[in-house]
Amino acid sequence: MDLVSPGIVNLLVIAGIIVVALLGIGFVFSRLYRRTTRDTAFVRTGLGGRKVVVDGGAVLLPVFHSIAMVNLNTLRLEVKRSGNESLITKDRLRADITVEFYVRVEPKEESIALAAQTLGDRTNDAMLLRELIEAKFVDALRSVAAGMTLPDLQEKRAAFVKGVQEAVSGDLRHNGLELESASLTRLDQTSIEFFNPDNSFDAEGLTVLKKITEDRRQERNKIVREAEVNVAEKDRETALKQLTITKETQEAQLAQARDIANRTAETRAEQAKAEQAAQQSEETARIEREQAVRLREAEARKNSEGARIEADLAKLGIAPAGRPLAVFTRTDDDGFEFEAMIPVAAAPNPAPTETDGLRFGTTPSGKALRFPHRGSYESIDSTYETLTAYLDAKDIVVQDRFVEEYATDLKDGTDDNLDVNIFALVK
Repeated sequence: MDLVSPGIVNLLVIAGIIVVALLGIGFVFSRLYRRTTRDTAFVRTGLGGRKVVVDGGAVLLPVFHSIAMVNLNTLRLEVKRSGNESLITKDRLRADITVEFYVRVEPKEESIALAAQTLGDRTNDAMLLRELIEAKFVDALRSVAAGMTLPDLQEKRAAFVKGVQEAVSGDLRHNGLELESASLTRLDQTSIEFFNPDNSFDAEGLTVLKKITEDRRQERNKIVREAEVNVAEKDRETALKQLTITKETQEAQLAQARDIANRTAETRAEQAKAEQAAQQSEETARIEREQAVRLREAEARKNSEGARIEADLAKLGIAPAGRPLAVFTRTDDDGFEFEAMIPVAAAPNPAPTETDGLRFGTTPSGKALRFPHRGSYESIDSTYETLTAYLDAKDIVVQDRFVEEYATDLKDGTDDNLDVNIFALVK
């Protein structure tokens, strides 16, 4: 049988003692270590001084340490003032009011320590907290209400709430609290039974209320009386209108007979006028057709004359020195008279005998005004109208003939790309 050496036994004993000691220390540490939650903090006082713990933990030794838990959640504190405790406004009226304040401990070490010192466990109970700091809220409400009239409280609710917040925020910081927001949930005039006539404020308020109610009563009475007068006037107007309608009906019957006679005469006159206008339109259309025919005939003659001149020049071996021309010597409602021309560099010497109206001469010369026409030849009348208006406006006297130079070939009178220069010869 083998024997265990005394040294090994001693080592095993020592190891066992160490394990037991560690387990004991861990158990004690787990029992004494306190952690915070995400919506709480605590302040430890005692051995080692004050320590504020947020988002962490600390060891709490019995007898040597004490802690104060601080709630970081937002708390809703409702403050009501009504009846005898209602607020007195600037115009000495009373207002029943309910305001909800949302407060919390500011999540800073200094504020948490201050809240733990001044409020204790009240941060965990909204009722206890309201009882402690309600006076601060009431003082702020009375202070701001005293500077505003009752209509202002109703119409400027946001300004009232803002004033209360500004008034109470500073006092709350002395307790480590911050005011997140405030809501005015109820506002009404206090019943008149809560006004004390022996109180100077209430007596003045009662006077204001009496004046307001009396003014409104007189206003209502005025409206009722005016309504009665309006009804009587409407009845009278209705009777007068009925008489007027009867009279107008009789007059309308007489007027209708006259209108029928007049309209019959007017219809006959309009028919005659329409027939005359139709005749004038037909005459105008006839003249326009005749002018269009003469214009096409002139266009055809110019093309024919130009082609003939070019052919004769070609036979004589003479080349044109410019674009074709047409000199209009007469223009009236009966038609046109013109001479077709083609410029050449010089007349042949000797000049050939005149045959079939072809002769050599000189083109019109002297000072002239040029008016370009861009478009179909059928629309050239509009350019002549513009030319005539310009000469009349400028008081320019010209000869009784016009020269047309065809910068493009005159083959189709409807060609919108035709380019014609019109020359007016100044006297």
